[in-house]
Amino acid sequence: MKKDDLNYDMHIIKIVSDEDVEYLRLLEKSKKVLNHKLVKPLILASPIGMTLYIAAELRKRKRVACNYMLLADAITKFDFPDGVPRINNIYVANPKVKNVYYPFNQFHHYIFQHQFAELIRLFQSLGVKDLKISKLSGTEKEFNSETKASYSGGEAGGGFGKEHKYYNEIVYEANYEGHDKPELPANLFWYEDELSLQEIVRSRLKRELKNFNIQIKSEKDWGVNHKLYASLTNYDLSINGKFERKQNYILSITGTFL
Repeated sequence: MKKDDLNYDMHIIKIVSDEDVEYLRLLEKSKKVLNHKLVKPLILASPIGMTLYIAAELRKRKRVACNYMLLADAITKFDFPDGVPRINNIYVANPKVKNVYYPFNQFHHYIFQHQFAELIRLFQSLGVKDLKISKLSGTEKEFNSETKASYSGGEAGGGFGKEHKYYNEIVYEANYEGHDKPELPANLFWYEDELSLQEIVRSRLKRELKNFNIQIKSEKDWGVNHKLYASLTNYDLSINGKFERKQNYILSITGTFL
């Protein structure tokens, strides 16, 4: 199993009520007698008890490390960009930003929004004048590694075969005044993973780059995929709402500087 699969680089929490926590405490105190032939049936007779028992077993097997947390504690300790977390919902941590959690079923939507906002902020700090971003996207089964995507300075593998459906749309287009004092903004989380972006920044800061045309490919699902979804649902850790699969995509980015 790869390091990025399932929960090795990821934290999952489920928001629970006070009553749920009491069951969990009961289980923790009853470890020695949990499997007793008289005690175990009583615990498993309760739906909540069954869920917590299964979660404890899964943690021991290191299959799904779902941690339970009270609503009040979660609000105090973590940030939830989608609003106040809901009881019985499952949330997954942003792999790059500490203590930020997204709803499991919309995890990839929020990750894309976070990456995209950082991308715009980066180009604005570099003094971009004209910026256009197009998105070529498809699902896991629609994306393949045969087609090559080119960008200034080289080409990257990964794309869409002719037999697959895909969607191409302009997702951002803007004109700025621009400026001639480019700088690298603080608090960049995804920048370190994109070598092509790093080259653009170097060229802008040191060689007065005037225009660019690059393509950035995204295939990583951070372990939030159909395997994890199946693991959660198979063990009665229910998912509220429809799970949105990761869409692999290529961002085509063109722009000019002063």
